[in-house]
This record gives sequence, C-alpha cells and structure tokens, in this order.
Amino acid sequence: IIKISKSELKDDIRLTRHKMKEFGEDILKAALNVLFWVKHTEGDLFMCKVYDNIYDEIDETLAKGHCTSLKTLAVNGKILKEEGITDGKQIGKVLNKMLEYVLDEPQANTKDILISKMACFLE
Repeated sequence: IIKISKSELKDDIRLTRHKMKEFGEDILKAALNVLFWVKHTEGDLFMCKVYDNIYDEIDETLAKGHCTSLKTLAVNGKILKEEGITDGKQIGKVLNKMLEYVLDEPQANTKDILISKMACFLE
C-alpha cells in the first residue's frame, strides 16, 4: 500500500492500466480502498473522487478485456520464435515492449497488429 500511495495516482485510464500491470488489479483495488478511507477521514474529497475514478477505470479495463499483463498479450514467446526471434532475452524484451505499447493502445492487442509492428519492438 505504501508503494502504491507513493506512486503517481491520477484519473487517467492509460496510467491506470500501467498501475494494473505493475501491482495487479486485486492489490491495486485493495490499496485504493484503504487510501480512499484515509483521505475520507482527512476530509480530502478531491482525492477520494480520484481514487473512486481509478477504481472505476480498473473495472472498465477488466470489463473490456484489455491487456494488463504478459498473460493476456495476444503474442507470446512461441509466436515470436515462429517469427524468427530465437534469443530468449530478445523475446523477453520484445514481449515487454509489446505490453507497454498495448497498455497505451489496447485496441492494438492482436497478433496481426503486434507482428506487423515487430520491427519497432526490436530496436
């Protein structure tokens, strides 16, 4: 909770998806609940609203099935090997770059789109 409270928390769905990747949605939601009540007891209604909005963004992200982890990325190591990338470290780097990309552009989480942009992720 301390790490989450010290991180940048604002009402921004892209940032929320990045936080979901970093902490996991369950831990993030639990921390937001605690932080909400701390701010509520302090009378900080602005931050209460921000935390409430972030909570809603998590629910929206989950409801839409947007990718927030390597598990839900449309491409995996096996697919990258089929595309000719054989080095394990390179596969990991490419997958992580792809994940960062789809956190910002969730509609791009398709095999076709990610493979078509693979040259960008190889740099």
